[in-house]
Amino acid sequence: MRWLAVGALMLLVGLPALKGRADGKDEPKEAAKSKAAEEVDALITAHQKAVMEFYKDREEKLKNAKTDAERSAAIVPFTKAEATIDSLWDLVEKNPNDLEAAVKALRWLVTNAAYDEKNPKSRGRAWDMLIKDYAANPKIAPLMNDLAGLDYAYIPSPKMEEFLRAVLEKNPAREAKGKACLYLGDHLNHVVALVRRLKEQPAEANSMRGFLGIQETERLKEADPDKLAKEMEAVFEEANTKYGDVVLYTNPVTMKKTTVADRATGELFEIRHLAVGKEAPDIAAEDLDGKSLKLSDYRGKVVVIDFWGNW
Repeated sequence: MRWLAVGALMLLVGLPALKGRADGKDEPKEAAKSKAAEEVDALITAHQKAVMEFYKDREEKLKNAKTDAERSAAIVPFTKAEATIDSLWDLVEKNPNDLEAAVKALRWLVTNAAYDEKNPKSRGRAWDMLIKDYAANPKIAPLMNDLAGLDYAYIPSPKMEEFLRAVLEKNPAREAKGKACLYLGDHLNHVVALVRRLKEQPAEANSMRGFLGIQETERLKEADPDKLAKEMEAVFEEANTKYGDVVLYTNPVTMKKTTVADRATGELFEIRHLAVGKEAPDIAAEDLDGKSLKLSDYRGKVVVIDFWGNW
């Protein structure tokens, strides 16, 4: 999640600008972006615009196509990403010490660069740079939320796990460690789900090989989901007890802070009480006649609970 800044600007005619807060202390100023970071933002924005225009144009061509040949000619992939990839790699290599610029660029590259590990501009190389050059940097803590979004529930990246474990092991900043610990639990949760899916539907391994590679897919096929689930629970417990007060983000409207403990507690409750095979927590309510009832009153019977809402 990104942090949003909400502020108000007051203009007083004929008076100098007022500084500071009611307590006499100056408000912390947001650090100015470096030139390299601005270039990264501009490249990514231009790429997004090009993608939107490409698909808008393609949709228009499909809409106006009158023959199968015209429709086939209109269905072409977007092929202009290479220029953005080259430019971002160039910026990373020229500005390795600019943390914000490098991490932003690498974050985009691990999502958009090629899978081919023989390619010097592959996503694997981008992950390796994040792990080797930036996992131990204490200033990476504020960027951890964005990096966590690189792991997908349906295709958890082994490089993401390597990165998070490297942050936990090497980074001196408690904020970075806390976020890494929580996000490692999230990652293992995704892995457990995928391993169980592969056990239940072995044929899905064929499609997974294209994303994870043959070696990683085979490793997951042989993995023990119950053992992984225990490790996941232990990681969430560690996040809750050791790093619970670390703030993940602040709601820009209510200014309410969400901490590692808030997330970890919810995950632990789901693991221990809502997972298949676990005893459901008791529920107290009233039936249609206003009579009190509890879920535990129906122990030993088949019960269907329908949760619904209307907004």
